[in-house]
Amino acid sequence: MQISRKQSIYQTIDDSSGKKKIWRVAAFDIHLIPESDYGIFYAGDSYIILYTSEKVPGGIIYYWLGNHSTIDEKATAAMFVNKIDENECKGKAMQMRVIQFKEPEHFLKMFGNVLVILKGGVESGFKSPKIALNDFFKRDDTCQMFQIRGRRIVEVNVEPRNLNSNDIFFVKTSNKQGYTWIGKGASQEEQETALKIPEIFELIENKQIAEGEEPTAFWYLLGGKEPYAKGERLENPSPEYESRLFHCSNARGKFHVEEIVDFTQQDLESDDVMILDTFDEIYVWLGQNSNIEEKKAALDTVLRYVAADKSGRNEENTNLLVVKQKYEPTTFKAHFGIWDENLWDNELGYDKLKELISRNVDFIHDPKNEPLQVRQMEAEFTKTHPIEVLRAKTDQLPFGVDAANKEKHLSDADFEKAFGMPKTHYEALPKWRQIEHKKRVGLF
Repeated sequence: MQISRKQSIYQTIDDSSGKKKIWRVAAFDIHLIPESDYGIFYAGDSYIILYTSEKVPGGIIYYWLGNHSTIDEKATAAMFVNKIDENECKGKAMQMRVIQFKEPEHFLKMFGNVLVILKGGVESGFKSPKIALNDFFKRDDTCQMFQIRGRRIVEVNVEPRNLNSNDIFFVKTSNKQGYTWIGKGASQEEQETALKIPEIFELIENKQIAEGEEPTAFWYLLGGKEPYAKGERLENPSPEYESRLFHCSNARGKFHVEEIVDFTQQDLESDDVMILDTFDEIYVWLGQNSNIEEKKAALDTVLRYVAADKSGRNEENTNLLVVKQKYEPTTFKAHFGIWDENLWDNELGYDKLKELISRNVDFIHDPKNEPLQVRQMEAEFTKTHPIEVLRAKTDQLPFGVDAANKEKHLSDADFEKAFGMPKTHYEALPKWRQIEHKKRVGLF
């Protein structure tokens, strides 16, 4: 709710038709970009936008941070915001940090209500592996694919599985030609945005095709026909059944659930658990760093949530699924608009990525990480395992094992054999004695 109020304040400032100066961060410095590039951003970069008008004499300085902008680029942007404020606005400007896909209304209107967000960007000052790209409008020799979500035109990988019945997609071919694919559930706003595509991309020809009426040439450009996100809720969206996202965390000392409005993929917190309600299906999303108590509480919350529903939903007619971060099914991703497969790569860390690469692990399609029913997942928390399995490192334990209380996952017989006493005797011991016994048997 705070975000909505903040945006309404910026909507009342003026009509966004004032003057703009835009800098792009590169190599610990900022560089003015030409007006012809205004409204075009790279997800791998950070930008500073100075806006002034008669109604905003002090000016507004936005610093826009792409999802794949590096730490040094973001820090450079923050540093230069203050310098620009002092040099051009005498320290009187309003400063606003803007995250990709979280742009306020005033910001969007500054660029004619359409933003183009491209993949890649200039190299980091620390020479990160991010690929530097040439000017977008010179890339006529390649096929590119864009997802139109609301008032944003975002470059995505050229793959048929990235299609989504709820949106519009544009495939740009060589020689300034392209296809605009209109999903059955695309909104009026998205259709209006799509009308601006020929001008933005300086197209000679643009063929509009409706979902389900694709010519063979279209699928050829995408590398073949594959399943993509579709279904009743995506093809015929209704305000009555809008998707809802809930953030679940015990970071405050007790389990707390809070609804997030106008959500995007960035709202999925790796340290916590999220609940996505799409009406026909309810997903429990497990962040890779969420703790076991949050997971247990979230599963219980979903069961109670459905039981209390007065719309007629219950466990029998509603699919209750659990998905893990980085293993989200297409049906889950479709409700977040633009989905970025690489958004969390930096959070995994170099060592973890190296390990996964060496094991040839496929983050997305590992069949062992398909969604499970909530009741199935609940059983994982009470499942018992041999002591040899429980002696593994924390990140190698079976799902559902409480790393701080591994002994709870031993059967009664295995527990007594390892500890030399029944569980009831162990539980009556003071904490320090329990720890001594766990160290002795290799479970601490």
